[in-house]
Amino acid sequence: MRAVRFAATYNFKISNEIQNQIIAIHEMQPIFDEKVSKPRIGKELTAMLSDRKVGLHSIELMTDLGILDNYVAEICNPHSSVISDACFIKDTFK
Repeated sequence: MRAVRFAATYNFKISNEIQNQIIAIHEMQPIFDEKVSKPRIGKELTAMLSDRKVGLHSIELMTDLGILDNYVAEICNPHSSVISDACFIKDTFK
């Protein structure tokens, strides 16, 4: 998620190697779940969405890479004890 935020903020291109790792959901999801806390995800989403131009580009990148469907969906589960303010994007941009 930080790669997406930096790419959107500074107009960087995410390398193919990193894109492929993000897309490899079956390999990355367990690592993501173990290493990244839900509050950290919420902070990254908030940082991305706090600027309209960066936020729109971030949403585009997250959609293209499957991040919204595969990673953000987990923290936006209505049964979670804490739901990030950024969870509205999950169902808004389908």
